[in-house]
Amino acid sequence: MEKELISIPDRLLKVLEKKVKKHQHDEEKPPAYSEVVGLLGLKTMTQGQATKIKSFFDNYAPSDLEQKAKHEMYGGNSMMSFVNNQLQSIRKKREISTSIRRMTNHPTGTGDNSQKGRTVDRMNSLNTTSTEPAKVNYGKSLHHNLMNGESVQNITPLLEEIERIKAIMNA
Repeated sequence: MEKELISIPDRLLKVLEKKVKKHQHDEEKPPAYSEVVGLLGLKTMTQGQATKIKSFFDNYAPSDLEQKAKHEMYGGNSMMSFVNNQLQSIRKKREISTSIRRMTNHPTGTGDNSQKGRTVDRMNSLNTTSTEPAKVNYGKSLHHNLMNGESVQNITPLLEEIERIKAIMNA
């Protein structure tokens, strides 16, 4: 969660760079100066940093002079819209991943998505009581297996997982 890095776009980096240069020689640095310098150095931010900045903008009071200076240092509305969009995108990816995981039918044959009392080895759906690893023949291609009439049921869960990952990546 916290380890996902968010790349800051060049247009926003230029705005932040102007703010830093403006206050570079000031004796007393404005609030958030060191944070902005850190963002410029890395050109990325963590989700935690983005959340902190979003929280600041959500609670921003223009009448407070210190908050006004911090708002200006962060780049104002351009930073606010960037952070909101990035966090919303991350949230949406998680929701899609969770909904796909919840909607996946488990090979218990019960028809619901509950895992209660489940004794199924999902990677080996031919043997529903086995807890041994799935038997995958790495030496033969899927085409070879199909042409020789061999079962492909043991790779179905793998294909489902690949489709789930593709859906998450395309979100």
